[in-house]
Parts: sequence; structure tokens; C-alpha cells
Amino acid sequence: MAAGSADARSALPSAFAPASLLPVRAAAGRFAQAAVVCGWAASAFADGDARRLRTAIGEPASLDPARARSASENAVILQIFSRLLELDASLGLRPSLARAFSVAPDGRSYTFELAPARFHNGRAVEAADVAGSLGRLLAPGRFGPHSQALSLIEGARAFSAGQATELSGVRVLSPQQIEVRLEEPYAPFPFVLAAPALSIVPAREAESAGAGFGRAPVGSGPFGLERWDPGEIALRAHDGAPEGAPLEAGVSFALLPADGQAADRIQSLLLRQELDYVLVPRGLDSEAQALPPGYRRQAHPELAVFYIGFNTRAGAAADLRVRQGFRAGIDRSALSREMFTDSRLVTDSMIPRGLPGFRDDVPAPNAGVARSLFREASAGGRRPRLHLHYTAGRGFDPGFEALATRMAELGLDLALSPSLSLRELQVLQEQGRVEAWFGGIQAESPEPHGLLSGLFRSRPQGSNWFSYASAELDRLLDAARAAADPAERARLYMQVDLALARDVPAIPLWGRTYQYLIAQGVKGFQLGYLPFQIPLARVTLERP
Repeated sequence: MAAGSADARSALPSAFAPASLLPVRAAAGRFAQAAVVCGWAASAFADGDARRLRTAIGEPASLDPARARSASENAVILQIFSRLLELDASLGLRPSLARAFSVAPDGRSYTFELAPARFHNGRAVEAADVAGSLGRLLAPGRFGPHSQALSLIEGARAFSAGQATELSGVRVLSPQQIEVRLEEPYAPFPFVLAAPALSIVPAREAESAGAGFGRAPVGSGPFGLERWDPGEIALRAHDGAPEGAPLEAGVSFALLPADGQAADRIQSLLLRQELDYVLVPRGLDSEAQALPPGYRRQAHPELAVFYIGFNTRAGAAADLRVRQGFRAGIDRSALSREMFTDSRLVTDSMIPRGLPGFRDDVPAPNAGVARSLFREASAGGRRPRLHLHYTAGRGFDPGFEALATRMAELGLDLALSPSLSLRELQVLQEQGRVEAWFGGIQAESPEPHGLLSGLFRSRPQGSNWFSYASAELDRLLDAARAAADPAERARLYMQVDLALARDVPAIPLWGRTYQYLIAQGVKGFQLGYLPFQIPLARVTLERP
């Protein structure tokens, strides 16, 4: 272990404290000794009957964690592959391939001790596979959702630029131990390691397979790929995962059409009771929607926030009084009802519900303050005029028209500019031609640092849509990045959120929930803040 690591563990989740370095159940059963490139050895899979969990997703383009981007791809990847660490339903860390880890006193070096585990081809998982998996994500020309966080690994920039052949900050200490050293302290780093993209692959086999690895993936997760046919992906139980064998024999993913008929296909499968669980598509997730016979509904908040954003250097939005008046005058509950969203999800926090720093208080609209601020912002007796862009064709028009009427009553002329598509709106934003817009964000990590930094950290003018710069906010984000104490990080994130509420580069509106329909015989199905991060290995069936 890294020198002085025991002292650092007190700042980590209790599951990783020295007194509770959880031993991970050793892989049971008989394993094939020979490695099979992009295949699997039958003896590496648990015996069992034909009971499979059945669901439906959009067809993946690739099941290679380094290349996957969609939620459907991650739904399968999270079952095929293991990661060093996993997230529980409340976004806490739990052991997986790393049964324990420690942090050096300088906050830069992490040492991971691997649990006994085997890939689906029968080969033992080793520290060299972890090093190879990190190297694939940082290879020249590769840019994924966690590239910024991984670029903090010592030597990562030189490696990604092709100036070095190895990652100097990654050292294999033994077949079961690996050290990762960062260029500077980044306390949320362990949470990054739980992301689907950070899944551990068999390094030699993945390198040999190249692009073909995405069609014939090999991991060490609770289920391995049995077949990928037109219309179906079938997984088979694997008893060499770090958590041991799953409770059911496999998982079957019915692949949905990409022609807009996915909802009809799901409804048909549900009526025939051919699904054990399924994510409910938007439009069918109303609580007023009748349930198919034999199913129950289960909902959970997502890590999402919808907001009105401002280009703080363009037009009327450049005037802080206009932005503050808009925030004071907006009635989030009324607007949510006009938009047919759940008014219980309204928020005043740019940090999604469930993440550290989230503020649960929502101020009531204050018409008097709004009128006063808009009056101050009037020039030569002329009322301020603000252009608000949004994507047309999604039923938003009545809500925004009602918002424009309310703002007119308060002293702001709100000109509505619907765009034909999201891409058209993005082009206008990139050109700096948008004063204000309706948008949404979704976090992929249980730490808000990356989300907040990506949106609001100071940058040269024109490099982000908000054009917002605050030395105070930069300082708070830097302090949160280095803070080892989770409670201190949460306090700093809340200070960031309060600064945003004061400067109003954006007005948070509401969050969002997702829903699953689950067959009555499914037991142990647990939802969390990430819709596809479901521990299927612990789910059982009581099917007639």
C-alpha cells in the first residue's frame, strides 16, 4: 500500500475504512485455463436453468466501453463488465474489482488491491488489465466523457498527444495491485472509476480484437455475451465476477426499432407479458397511464436539471438586473404545469437532486422585486427586450407563451424564438447569436464538480454559451476538487450554487424522474439515480 495510506482512509466512505476492507467473494466453479480471444469458455459460466431476465432497449452500436456513448449501450455494458468501484442506489461507492483502495497523504496517489475475479474467457483479471483499460481511454485521438478527469493522471497528456508510449502515472505493483498517480489532488477521482466507460477489459484480447471487440466483448461482470442476433442480445450468467455468480441464468435484451415505433413495440411485449422489466419511454410515463396486467410502476429521480440559460455578454441578458428580475418573477410551479411536468420537481439548484450541494429550497415568485429590477434596467423609458430560444415541436409553445405574458406584466418584453431542431439551436449558440434559451443538463457522475466546471468555470469570451466568469466561483471549484472530506466538498458545492443563484447565468426550473414497469414476480429490483445502473445480479424471478 502507498506510504501513509491508512491516515487518508478516514476521509473515504466507511466501506473502505481500514476496519472494513471488505473481502470480495472468490470466484467459484470451474474455469477454463486457456484464454480465448473475444470468446468465452463454457466452464467460466454458472450452471443454471433457462430463466432469464427479459427487457427491451434500443440497439447498441458497440459494446466496447471505450467507444459506447448511448444509454442502451451502457445498459448492457454495466452487466458484461466490472469496474474497480461501483455505485450503490444512493450514489455511494462500494467495492468491485478493487476490494480495497488507499490514498496517499498528498491526495495524488491511489493504490488499488484487486479482488479475485476472472474474465468470461476464463483468464484471471490482473492489474495489467486495469492499466491497459486506462490506456485505451487515453490513447491518441480518443476523447470520451471522462477524458478531462483522466487527463489528470500523471503523464496522460503526453501519452494522449503521442509523445509518450506509456502512462507514467500508472504503475503495476503486482498482479493484484496497481497505483494511479494524479498530477494534482482530485478528491472525486474514485467516483469517476465507477462510470461505464471505466469498465475493465482484458487488455491483450481487446488490443488484438481492435474494433471487433465492440461486437464480441469480454468482461468480468456477472453476465457474459452469449449471442448478438438481429432483434436480441442474450447474456449468460458468469460465476467469476468479483461479487460472485448472479441469482438468475441470464438476461435477454429485445432490441427496439429505431424508426419511432419503439413505444408500440414495448407496449406489445408488455401485453404479452414478455418483459420482466423495462424503462418506460417518454410519453408513456404518465401516472394516469393504465398499467398492463401483472406489472407495477416504480419511479426514481434522475440527475437532471432543466433551466433557462443566459449569454451573460449578449443583449438584454448582459444586464444582471434583467437576469435577476427574471429569476424573481418566474413562477416555476405554474410553468411546470403548463409544460405538463411534475410541479413537485421544481428546483432552484443547478446541482441535480441527489448530488452533494443540492439546495432543496425554492423561493416563491416576487413580482414586486421583478418589476423594480426591470424598471431599473429600462433605458430612456424603453422596456428591456429579451429573446428566448427553445426547440419547437415538443409541446412547449403554450408554456412559453404563458411565460411571455407574465413577464410582459412585470415589465420585460420576452420575444420567443422557436428553433426547428436541437441542432439548429446549438449552431446558433455556437455562433453567439442566442441571448437566452431553454435547456437541460444531466450528470453522469455522483460528484457535481465536472458538471459545474464544464458549464460555469471562467473561460475566454465565446468559449461557452453562458460566457460567465467569476473568480470566486473558480476558487470554490478548485477548493472542492482538492477537499478530501465529502462534507466539506458538499459545503463548497453549495457555495458554488448560491453564487450562481446570485449572478444568474441560468435559472434552474425542475428536475426529472424516470420510470420502470416491473413484472410482479421480479424480486430485488433496485433503482438509483442512474436509470440503467441496476444490479441485476441480485434480482430473482418468481415466474409462473
